[in-house]
Amino acid sequence: PNNHIAARAVYQAPLLTADECRRIIGMAHAAAERNVEKATKESAKMDFLRDAGIVSRVDDEADDFVQQHQRQGQDQQGVEGRSLLDEPKGWTKDRHTSYPTTDLNLVTDPFESDDRVFLQEILDARLAPLLERVYGIAPGAVRANDIFVVRYDYERGQKSLRGHTDSSHVSFNILLNDEFTGGGTRFHNRVAGTYQDGKLNPGEVLINNALVFHEGLS
Repeated sequence: PNNHIAARAVYQAPLLTADECRRIIGMAHAAAERNVEKATKESAKMDFLRDAGIVSRVDDEADDFVQQHQRQGQDQQGVEGRSLLDEPKGWTKDRHTSYPTTDLNLVTDPFESDDRVFLQEILDARLAPLLERVYGIAPGAVRANDIFVVRYDYERGQKSLRGHTDSSHVSFNILLNDEFTGGGTRFHNRVAGTYQDGKLNPGEVLINNALVFHEGLS
């Protein structure tokens, strides 16, 4: 609690093994496949109803799943409003309105209950003690405001994430693979006009005060 350095500092530490990283990636791909299966069924149902003249549009009474993921329109990054059936299929492209990411939410997307328990046990046992040491937060007081797996794809999808702050107290990022070049997170000190780039190895975590201005590098 008396660590005055913590407000601006960024912390890096090992957190996951290579096998655990691969398991999380596999969990995310499986959840995306479940999203595709459901979205395909819902889309076919709506097409049938339209062809039959029963509905002419997705109105307020239509299925929430369809409304959420088939809205039209693009934001500045060209990702908002894209369907789950757009590439990469099964991944949400418009969940974060102001700073959208291609991602899967660990709570609202169809991860298995065992997947969630697996992640919770790891975060409780390894991440919570780090937060206590750095920020003085009691492990039992840690609550995840938003936890998701992000997919960056230079060829076909999201390449970077423009500068922003997060709507929480503390943020963390874990790198799951290194099958790419570039990337990383840039943290800006807006008072001094300087920045620091965070580069992780697979399995490492980057922890920072959520109000530190940062961006995802391409």
